[in-house]
Amino acid sequence: MEALIISCSFLIFTILLAITSRTMVKMLIHDGLLKRTILEMIASSELCACCFEVVVVAEIYGISAGCTITFILLLWWSFSWTKESGCPYRPFEDVVEGSIYPEEGLALILAQVIGATCIYSYVQAFWELELTEFHAGRDLSPCTTDLKVDIYKGFLIEGIGTCVGRLVSRTVSDVNAITAGVVRALCIISLVIAGADFTGGYYNPAVASAMKLGCQGTDIKDHLFVYWLGPFFGCFLSTIIFHLISSQHKYKKSPSSLSFFPDTIQYGYYR
Repeated sequence: MEALIISCSFLIFTILLAITSRTMVKMLIHDGLLKRTILEMIASSELCACCFEVVVVAEIYGISAGCTITFILLLWWSFSWTKESGCPYRPFEDVVEGSIYPEEGLALILAQVIGATCIYSYVQAFWELELTEFHAGRDLSPCTTDLKVDIYKGFLIEGIGTCVGRLVSRTVSDVNAITAGVVRALCIISLVIAGADFTGGYYNPAVASAMKLGCQGTDIKDHLFVYWLGPFFGCFLSTIIFHLISSQHKYKKSPSSLSFFPDTIQYGYYR
């Protein structure tokens, strides 16, 4: 129980640190793109730091404890984050749909990568305190890949999981916030459990790279193919499916309104 209390304390401290950082950014920075870029960096850092520690909890107390904490974290982020996602394919999705320019999407993705990459030093510093036997030496232990299938199956698992997750998330976006948050959290946890024994079930390139890039068993090229290209493909596929379904609903109401994407992007740029 002591280890659980210490891990939860780390998670709470990390969340409070992120809240403070977000508040300062919103108070001090008025430029829209710069503000969102920094907020994405904070979100990515917060997400990855918490994921590192949730893995520790799951290893000690089992998958049920890890899932419970993950569920609480996902609910919290659904209410505390605004436009942030901490996930690189979300800006890509915005670019595809025309809500932001490509260069803006690239800036947001780079910010997420920086946040995910740099946060390990913060987690490592906590582990080096060795507050429990489960944290002792953890920063020195060699990591091994979570990819247990060939890269093509891994690509499909990460891609299809991402596609399903995005479709569910967008489908419930019109219901009340609490219901949507619960459904999204349950969907993500279910997908992670389903993919855990095959790829680790990350469905987020930033988290996958923060935790497993360079680990024994998967070289960088294969890692990028499975954990980056797979989810980006899944996100793009979900965008196509979502708009096809939306167009069919619009067509039933008004046949003349049928279009693949909204008018804002049918005729080029954005806004």
